[in-house]
Amino acid sequence: MRPSTGSHRFLDQRDLFFNDLGRGIVLNISFDEVGNISELEEFVNDTDKVVQIVQGPDDNLYFVKLFNGVVGRCEFEIPVNELV
Repeated sequence: MRPSTGSHRFLDQRDLFFNDLGRGIVLNISFDEVGNISELEEFVNDTDKVVQIVQGPDDNLYFVKLFNGVVGRCEFEIPVNELV
C-alpha cells in the first residue's frame, strides 16, 4: 500500500486513518489542537479491501487485508526537494 501523491507528510498523533471498502480507498482526517477537523484527504487509493490500519511502535502504518489476512506496512515516498 503506497500513499497517493501528496500524502507523504510525516504522521501526527492527531491523524485518524480509516478505509472506505466500497471505494477501495484509505482516508486521513487531521485534527487541530482543540480537536476540530482541519483536513480530510485521500491517503491511498486502490487498497484491495484494507480492513484495519494501526500505527506500530516504529511509527510506521500497518494494515490488514480482508480476504487473505495479509499484514503489510505502508511505504512512503518522500520527494527529494522536501527532505531539505
